[in-house]
Amino acid sequence: MFLIIEMNWTGGIHAPGNSATTQVVARAFPDQRVRVIAEASHIAELTSDPFLSELPNVEFRAIPAYDMLRGKLHLVSFRRMAREFWVLARAIREVESDEAVHVFLLSTTSTAIFVCRWLLRLFRHRTLAFQIGLHGNLNDILGWRPLNPLTRRYDMRSALTARCVDRLRFLVLDESIRDEMGRILPAAIGLLDVLPLPLNSSEVGRKIPLVLSEPVRIGFVGLATQAKGIDIFLDVARAIRKQFGDRFEFHLIGRLQEGTEPLSLDVLAHKASHRMISREEFSGRLSKLHYVMLPFRSGYYNLSASGALIDALVWEIPVIAMRIPLVERLFTDYGDIGYLCSDRADIISAIADIAKLDTTHYDAQVAAIAAAGKDRLPHSLAPRYRAMILCSDTGRGGRTHGATPKTEPRGAPLDRPLPSRQTTFRQ
Repeated sequence: MFLIIEMNWTGGIHAPGNSATTQVVARAFPDQRVRVIAEASHIAELTSDPFLSELPNVEFRAIPAYDMLRGKLHLVSFRRMAREFWVLARAIREVESDEAVHVFLLSTTSTAIFVCRWLLRLFRHRTLAFQIGLHGNLNDILGWRPLNPLTRRYDMRSALTARCVDRLRFLVLDESIRDEMGRILPAAIGLLDVLPLPLNSSEVGRKIPLVLSEPVRIGFVGLATQAKGIDIFLDVARAIRKQFGDRFEFHLIGRLQEGTEPLSLDVLAHKASHRMISREEFSGRLSKLHYVMLPFRSGYYNLSASGALIDALVWEIPVIAMRIPLVERLFTDYGDIGYLCSDRADIISAIADIAKLDTTHYDAQVAAIAAAGKDRLPHSLAPRYRAMILCSDTGRGGRTHGATPKTEPRGAPLDRPLPSRQTTFRQ
């Protein structure tokens, strides 16, 4: 049985990605029960996706919301750690003792990683394994660390460099992230699996094909931060508008970051604000873009996937992107999905090329990024995920991933169907 657990996010935050990831697991193991455990408002968002809710082996269980430190995954909190222990231990206890249990944390804090280690000891007589998803908070291994030695003992760098524990592995979202992790923390490389963040099937294929025509609409997608290059985007927009006038429009499809210095936004085709826009408004505005600009700086996105890149794949929008490993790999695998640039001057040169309105070239770019998106649909990634888990399951009993087990694991292994049964939740 799979327990897919989201303890950190509520409502629609990360719901599309969490839904798609759950679909990958459920499709990879159609004979296994997949129980999704999350706060009620997040479950409501997940169940609104018919591609997930209609899967026969998926069930849901709500847990109470935890409002303290919401969104602050980088902080070490022992109170939150106690809550994580309670949620995870209860979830495992509610599964029949003869079942093999694979726990998948969709997101994590550093303290939750330590909790998983302790639970493997507590439930050592059960067939139990943990897989922990690492996202943008993986960047917590860099830079400042708590001065308090006790808090420092439980931060993210400590969590990822602690002694290896059998049946606990980490999942990152791109090979480039795994490579960077190997450079920073060589000891962790053997604990990492890679699965690209899957696309939300409910949005794929909804875009009405666009003809490359004036005004050409170029967008910056998501939260406007320096790490994502909002200043570069606005600077380029001013230069292009000065050179080409109304032949180009620049859009911010997202919101401004709270607490940042005021930005000069007069170059945008619309008024920007700090408010969170609805998914419907977000999708509607995104679908009208000809290009998505990704002026990322090297640093944050060396250890994190990009939601803006995922949105470009979903809506089949070619990209104008800075040359970082995350994006370079996509160009290497799928060819001409837009423009790969080294600096601001390269971006301006790329947009000058777009001004030629070569519709044949543009249509080829759209086809290339559409092909990249199809390979990231849940049903496309399911075989890859199944092979990953069965390889890990074979390796239980030893620390080497993929090694032959010393003993036959207890309970039903994940490559055999479990007997179907009606689920009841103890309150």
